[in-house]
Parts: sequence; structure tokens; C-alpha cells
Amino acid sequence: MSEIKKPKFDLGEFTQSVVEGLDQPTQVVEEEYEEEHNDVEDIERFDDFIMILPSNITEEGCNLIAEQHMNLPFSEVEETDFQQFQPIDVKEGLSYKYEHHSGIDYSVILDGTKEFKNIIQVFEAIVPDHPDFDKINFMQIAHYHQDTCFPAHKDVADSNDTATMMIMLNDNYRGGNIQVNGNTIANARGTMVCFNNSTQVWHSVDPVLEGERLVLLVWFGREDELD
Repeated sequence: MSEIKKPKFDLGEFTQSVVEGLDQPTQVVEEEYEEEHNDVEDIERFDDFIMILPSNITEEGCNLIAEQHMNLPFSEVEETDFQQFQPIDVKEGLSYKYEHHSGIDYSVILDGTKEFKNIIQVFEAIVPDHPDFDKINFMQIAHYHQDTCFPAHKDVADSNDTATMMIMLNDNYRGGNIQVNGNTIANARGTMVCFNNSTQVWHSVDPVLEGERLVLLVWFGREDELD
């Protein structure tokens, strides 16, 4: 899918410049990775890390991403491999939205669509400069309704997925905190959370106690697989 361009200085119109200063600094948590082998994971892995940019995406950028989800009509889908859902009534190559049995609504944003182009311009400049974030493999927007959650899990994916990014698009709700390897991420609109080895790292979303939660989810891979 799309290769990520990573400019060194221009952070884009939708991000708060680190040079100009943030109320909170970038937070990075690094942990040693203990190798595990199974039928899914068979490539060399870098050490685990988590990067958090608190409130880094502007309100305008968050609203632009949320609009891409809200403007898509709901589609009928069928379940395929890796717990993914493919549309039945949408032409191939178009983005789509569906209701999941968990009560969470998802939109799948496909490369080459207008939704993809609108979204990627918001965060492209602040993607971590790390080999695990070379290219976008898959992009979703998740719409959590009240009383929904995502239990602790490790992602079900193939070996091409090496990292995950989440951007919180709103914060007018209670509950719904992201947990990554025991780290609780405070809810704040525009916060970006990135971590690699998501098929090996425990993460979850606490129950949404009141209101609705919108979040952008992006899975990354490497441009060149390690030998």
C-alpha cells in the first residue's frame, strides 16, 4: 500500500509543531522484546516501543478524519480471514462502513480513495521515523458507542503488519481509555499513540461509560522485509 513520506521539518497544517512547543513532551516507552514463535509471526522483530504525542493533531484535522467515516453509508459485509469484513454491495476499491457485532461501527479506508487522501494528509508528517512504519497496510476508523469496549488482545494479522497507530478524534466521552502493555493513555482529542509489534503486545480499550468515541486506526508494514 502507500509508502509514507517523512519530511524532517514541515509538520503540516494539521499538527502542532514540536519546535514551537507542546504542553506535554513526546513520551516514548521502550521495552526489550522477547521472541515468540508461532504460525503467524516468523520475521525478525525490533524492540518494543510506544510513542505518544499528546493533543498533537488539531481540531480541524480530527474533524476532517471523522467526516470521512460519518459520510460513508453503511454496507452489508461478510467475514473473511484475520477477522476482517468485506463488503457485499460496494464496488471493489471503494471505502466502506459496517456495523460490527460488538456494537462498534467501522469504516475501512482504502488506498487510492478520496477518504484515504484526506486522512493521510493529516498525520503523514508525524509518522515515526522507524522501519516498522514504512508503509500503510490497512486503515480503519472505529466508532465506539456507549457501553462498548475492546478487550485486551494481541492483533490477529499476518507478518506484513509490524506497527499500529491510533489517533483519538474526540474526547467528549467518559471511559474508553487505551491501554498498551500496562500503560494507560489519557483521553485527549488529537493524541497520537504509536507502537510496534502489535501482534505481540497486549492492548485494549476500556468500556465507554458515556458518550461516543471515534478513533483512527492504522496498521503499518516495512517497505523492505528484513532478511
